[in-house]
Amino acid sequence: MIFDKKQYAEICSLVKERKWNAVKSLNISADGLREYLSIHTFLDQKQKQYVATVYDSDELYQNPQIIDIFSLD
Repeated sequence: MIFDKKQYAEICSLVKERKWNAVKSLNISADGLREYLSIHTFLDQKQKQYVATVYDSDELYQNPQIIDIFSLD
């Protein structure tokens, strides 16, 4: 999805509440924005579930960066 700093707090709240459809339905304009947010879920070795938010941009020299990791258990 497009990364919009103004909506990141709302996205975090929805992720913590596991409201995935609400996250998908956010209306974020792509006009002139070249930054992206991806959301990944994963389990640790004890099967505890986490969500990581990852920032990326069109800048070729920049590697993606983890913004936050949330525990869902």
